[in-house]
Amino acid sequence: KMSKEYRINEFLKLKLEGDQTFIYVGNRCFRQCMYLLMNIDTSKVEKYDLINSIDEAAENLDRSMENSQLIRRNITPQVEFWGHCSNIEAWAENDYDTRLLHRNLAFPLLKELMLAGDPLAKKVFKEEIGKRIDSGYTNVVMYLIEEGYLEYLSDAELESIGAQFIKINKRIMVIDDELDLNSSNITTLPESIGNLTSLKELYLWNNKLTTLPECIGNLTSLKYIDLWSNKLTTLPESIGNLSSLEKLYLNNNQLTTLPESIGNLSSLKNLYLTNNKLSILPESIGNLSSLKYIDLRHNNFTTFPESIGNLSSLKELDLGHNNLTILPESIENLSSLKELDLYTNSLTTLPESIGGLSSLKYIDLDYNKLMTLPESIGNLTSLKELYLRYNNLTTLPESIGNLSSLKWFHY
Repeated sequence: KMSKEYRINEFLKLKLEGDQTFIYVGNRCFRQCMYLLMNIDTSKVEKYDLINSIDEAAENLDRSMENSQLIRRNITPQVEFWGHCSNIEAWAENDYDTRLLHRNLAFPLLKELMLAGDPLAKKVFKEEIGKRIDSGYTNVVMYLIEEGYLEYLSDAELESIGAQFIKINKRIMVIDDELDLNSSNITTLPESIGNLTSLKELYLWNNKLTTLPECIGNLTSLKYIDLWSNKLTTLPESIGNLSSLEKLYLNNNQLTTLPESIGNLSSLKNLYLTNNKLSILPESIGNLSSLKYIDLRHNNFTTFPESIGNLSSLKELDLGHNNLTILPESIENLSSLKELDLYTNSLTTLPESIGGLSSLKYIDLDYNKLMTLPESIGNLTSLKELYLRYNNLTTLPESIGNLSSLKWFHY
């Protein structure tokens, strides 16, 4: 049987054995070569810069000839052998530039050469990974992640790559618009999370976070963040920098206070704070001009700031299961408010100003300590549902007869 050998360098050679071409690293057979896809002319390597890589060229190849026996017969094993030799030599002469071979060959072969002690391969191995990731060509990026090539990079090297990556619990994740780390047993977030500036959605539900790094404030494209069921006791001031944020889920944490900067979240529409240990809200809460829904159930509020009246877009306010004894007069300014949940509190009275809630359709005051209701309650002409069970009311004001839209009245 025919046998030929072509040595590229001290570490790399090709052999024609029978009618098959094999690549050898050291004296070990590394891989049998597939059919010849394309031949790289070493004198014209620069023209491939237009395509960027063989990977991209291969995507655009007409593959109809691959399985044609007729065409395969016209390419003799010797011609194919020299074609492979030419390709691999061009690759080696260009410092193992992985753009010049298909990723399925370039990276495993480069890794094998590195492990065999080839100094050039050692030098360029990480550089090539970084370069190809920076190129942003999805098929190559996904190949490198799935085949574990990013594991060879340190955290610092990973950060220095321009692309959006993060290493969490030794797992490398590629970031597009969203990052899903739900139920990942995470106790801290790395500083590198602050580099993910194009991130729009961040899912951290059901982890063990006690704090967030200040650099979270760099994520200015973020629209949605879910921190439900963690162990957060505070939030960093930098959270106020998230000017694009629309939904913030902080249910089931151990927050005792919120930073003043929370008032800077000018795009915030939904704020969920159920099941925390909050007893006070910052005055700045009134600056959330886009806020439509706020859930404050199961906290320790006894009162809250007058500035709450500035939430002119607010449609739903849920304050069930707190220790409220009084409502601020400014509540009348919530001109968009449709639903007000105040069940299971310690209210003994309501302010006269409650009558100003002209859009209110639903109010739940079950399980309070109300002894009287203000006459102004009769001004709630949009009200459809009124719940007043389990209070200390002995009489109702005459004006309650003015509630012309009322459909459900539980007393």
